[in-house]
Amino acid sequence: MRKLIQLAVLGALFLYPFIIYFGFHFLSIQSLSLIVIVLLGFRFMALRNSALTTKYTKIAFIALIFIGIICAGISFFISDVFFIKLYPILMNIGFFILFSSSLFTAENIILRVAKKTAKSPLPKAAVGYTKKVTIVWCVFFIINALISLVTALFFSITIWTIYNGFISYLLIAIVMLTEIGVRQRVKKAK
Repeated sequence: MRKLIQLAVLGALFLYPFIIYFGFHFLSIQSLSLIVIVLLGFRFMALRNSALTTKYTKIAFIALIFIGIICAGISFFISDVFFIKLYPILMNIGFFILFSSSLFTAENIILRVAKKTAKSPLPKAAVGYTKKVTIVWCVFFIINALISLVTALFFSITIWTIYNGFISYLLIAIVMLTEIGVRQRVKKAK
């Protein structure tokens, strides 16, 4: 049951822009803010018991959840959806923190994933390659956070929803597929 609740919360957060879009059109800002606070509260409960890569990463994500709750609270009190629209920016910052902080550890996050999924020991060249991939993801998350901020500040909720609920996920898929293609070429070149 607990796993099912965690999955439902993650699914709702994945669909967050659409929840905000429809909530904005059919609910009051106060009701929408309360939904966001409850969702983030459930996310906190799930995160509290998870085994993230480092204690500091866990602390960073918990801090971002509380900042999200504060933003929803501000939206509740001033009846403005703007602060609720900041959550995708916070998530990009969270992923940036996760990926960039791993660059200062013995194994970056991409190397850890590669080691867990590899069927054989990784060659030495893989260490340098995974560091470059981690840096690419760091750059991506910063750019994505900036674009999300621009959509929140200067565009309608429709444009904000399209970017944060569709285009940003499409860009993530493109970066992932590009990396897979580059990786295959690098492997063949050796």
